[in-house]
Amino acid sequence: MALVSFPLLTAALLIIFSAPLQSESLEEFFPSFEQTLGELMEFSEVPGVSAAVIHEGELVWKRAFGFRDREARSPVQIDTRFRIESITKTFTARAAWQMSEQSLISLDEPVNSRISRWSIPDSAYDDQEVTLRRLLSHSSGITGGRDFSRPEGPRPPVEQVLRGGHGFDEAELIHEPGERFRYANQGYMIVELLIEELSGMGFAEFLEREVLQGRAVYAEDVDKDRTAVSYDIDGRPVPFYTDSFRGAGGLFMSAEQLARELLEGPWQPDHPLYQQVIEPEGFYRLGADGAALGFFTEELGARTGVFHGGEGTGTLAMVYLVPEEQSALVLLTNSKESWPLIYEGLGKWGQWAFGVQPAMARNYTFAVRLLYGVTAALLILSLFLAATVIQGMRRGTRVFRPAALLQGRRLILPVVSASAAAAWEIARNIAVRNLLPVLDLYLSAALLLCTAAALVYQLFPLRESDCGDEAPSRDEA
Repeated sequence: MALVSFPLLTAALLIIFSAPLQSESLEEFFPSFEQTLGELMEFSEVPGVSAAVIHEGELVWKRAFGFRDREARSPVQIDTRFRIESITKTFTARAAWQMSEQSLISLDEPVNSRISRWSIPDSAYDDQEVTLRRLLSHSSGITGGRDFSRPEGPRPPVEQVLRGGHGFDEAELIHEPGERFRYANQGYMIVELLIEELSGMGFAEFLEREVLQGRAVYAEDVDKDRTAVSYDIDGRPVPFYTDSFRGAGGLFMSAEQLARELLEGPWQPDHPLYQQVIEPEGFYRLGADGAALGFFTEELGARTGVFHGGEGTGTLAMVYLVPEEQSALVLLTNSKESWPLIYEGLGKWGQWAFGVQPAMARNYTFAVRLLYGVTAALLILSLFLAATVIQGMRRGTRVFRPAALLQGRRLILPVVSASAAAAWEIARNIAVRNLLPVLDLYLSAALLLCTAAALVYQLFPLRESDCGDEAPSRDEA
């Protein structure tokens, strides 16, 4: 990945460290919002974006940016479809709630006895406690493991995926239902299977009839010439794939279509879909106060934000609603490098619309500032060590002596720095690179520079030092 130019870095720093937005009209806000998204696209090398804003119950803004296919230079259009990945779960939850409204099943009824094509494997836990409400809020105790492989060929029956294989662990009870949060695609596969069995329809058919205003477009039906090509964390195009499920993800939409579907959905703050069932754990706790039915929730002062993200092999997306204000933001991208764009865009929109940034945006800003602060401190330390050596060589008080490294304590500084660089590299490849693409390289470079400076510093000890003592002699004093 190429490093960004100095003007782009300056622009990013201005965005990150800028003061909170003042109250702006629609006409004032959206030009600056578009400029921000454009700068962030360039900064993070995001090929394409589809975005829309609902404000006070109306779709007031929709835009398409960049390329749906970077190699072919094909631009994103307003109707270009993106993979919305796990945002699909919000529609699955609406379908399940609709099914409960039709008295096909209640939200708190055990689901295992209502399914004939598959059943929850025997375990030490009570499968009668696995309910629709718990499946939709990731509190059912069902496993959520997968190896992120993508299927080739036709989509397998969902009951086969639940038995294991096709890129997923077997769906089984690994915790007591209702006791803890565990994000599980398998739980939504069970909901998909349940909807099909109780409605007597295919899942997509039920979704179209009971929830969506338009077609439920999945990989088998999408027009690839009007669909955004996905790009992985290294900027490489991802071969087109079909998900092993429908209920947990896999829908294709444009931001405008998604926004219009949201307009037709529930906007009552006390709607059952938006009521917290359990507190999330781990990474999800950084942005959410609760897990509801198909949504995560957070308190925004006197308001409640409800949201869900979507993440695929080469796709990132976000939908965020504030029901009290009848406002929402939709951001769809075709790149795994676009979390900075999503977090920054979400923060700027929230600050304008409600005077407060959602927790995801605030935590991202904190992480960026911390990263820049640590990077700056390491650069200052490196410059200090280098300047000390250069000054000592000029004065003749320091001399090149490789054998000095054999004195153990002289290795402490370079070893600590090298260990920090290695630990950062591991963390960067596991998670940080995904959340802070481009920015993560700055700290990597600073750690390597600090390691080199520390090594040089120890290779040039004070001339009078015979055992690694850096204290000046009486003559020097």
